[in-house]
Amino acid sequence: MRLSCSTQCLPDEPLDQAFSAIREAGYEAVELSWWQVESEAYADRCPANVLQDILGKYGFTLSGLTIREIAATSPEELREELSSLHDMMQTAKALGLEAVNLLGGDRRHQSLEMFAVALEALLAIADEMQLNIQLSNSYASRVEQIEDLRYVMQAVDHPRLFLLNNTGQFHSAAVNPRYLLTEFANRLALAHITDQVGKRAVPIGRGEMNVAAIVEHLAKIGYDGWLVVDQEFADYTEAVNILTANRLALESILNALQ
Repeated sequence: MRLSCSTQCLPDEPLDQAFSAIREAGYEAVELSWWQVESEAYADRCPANVLQDILGKYGFTLSGLTIREIAATSPEELREELSSLHDMMQTAKALGLEAVNLLGGDRRHQSLEMFAVALEALLAIADEMQLNIQLSNSYASRVEQIEDLRYVMQAVDHPRLFLLNNTGQFHSAAVNPRYLLTEFANRLALAHITDQVGKRAVPIGRGEMNVAAIVEHLAKIGYDGWLVVDQEFADYTEAVNILTANRLALESILNALQ
């Protein structure tokens, strides 16, 4: 397993500042979120070229890209969403990625049935582009509970559909993140790691989540992909200090497994 860090750890900072903090904390790979990408000033430049320049400046490997969520609640909304999602996926392809991360919409407004229809439509585009979709759970989203995943995985049977286990978001939803590792091990493609007390993120090893046990379970099922640190900070210095501590904690856990 390899370590990466999401730029979403510093959601209120420009990408350049987020990259700087992540590099200062000792990471060699980053994961991008589209809503941060589109906030950059591109002028007439291709977004992929702008991102390649920033990645090159810091010497980062790009581990992934989270595109906008599918939030459509009707076929009319879906048609509009698919066009913009297609452009985001083209950027991912231009950056050399083989997959994009995806979330569902607000569970208060979007039905599981509508989400399944939307996901099938997006997977048809992904198939043409030879990209995989890594569906993430998220607190208060359409895909929050294990039961949501069961429905979606039964309703949408597609070889390009995989799962992202966001352990912190499961914890916030009062779901044991290891349930996904037990039930859907063969579809797991990515893991986001944090530690929390309730919904509040804390340094790894100081919360209620047994991060070591989660990583050990990942190793047991043969997972060898990215471990993406995903924890929000409001302060640059705090981010650097805690992201450094998280990296060291995860490196210690991984070394103990060797």
